[in-house]
Amino acid sequence: EALEDESPIGWDFAFLPILNFTSDRGTGYGAYVANYYHGDGHSPSQPYKASIGVQFYQATKDYSFHKLLLDFPNIFDTGVRLDVFSGYQIWDSAWYFGIGDATPRLLPENTPEHFYEVNLRSLWMIPTLRVPLAPKWQLYWGNTVRNTEVKVYPGSRLDLEQPVGVNGGLFISSALGVMVDTRNKE
Repeated sequence: EALEDESPIGWDFAFLPILNFTSDRGTGYGAYVANYYHGDGHSPSQPYKASIGVQFYQATKDYSFHKLLLDFPNIFDTGVRLDVFSGYQIWDSAWYFGIGDATPRLLPENTPEHFYEVNLRSLWMIPTLRVPLAPKWQLYWGNTVRNTEVKVYPGSRLDLEQPVGVNGGLFISSALGVMVDTRNKE
């Protein structure tokens, strides 16, 4: 006897531990946790009614990346999808080696402390909206809003060059387009 495909109802929970290592940032650790709300069930074209996910990530060498994800795949049964991806990143020692790939570097023994480093704090949000146009076609609008605080170390390469954007600030970018989704199931 064939088993019937039953859609989940209510809430689902997912947990994913994060552990990695890179020579630049050391050991990274954290977790991603998500909740999915199915309501009283869903269709193959709608995996859930709403989801919320959070990530905590910390590396042992001066880097953090925490984020929040919200997804509403079918707002008020209209087919309109809204998702919001936001986060907070911290680089206590982001690298800046100069503009272009031909900037000469100092020998390690002649390099002052923090010469190729900058301290960054960045808070950002990327909401996207998808509106159905035809069965596999969607109108897409996305907007990036990012505010970055830059701490320039005195005497560093960044301090000496003072390129555009050295003071940080607000960045806003929008995108408008058409998407084609050829998957048979999300």
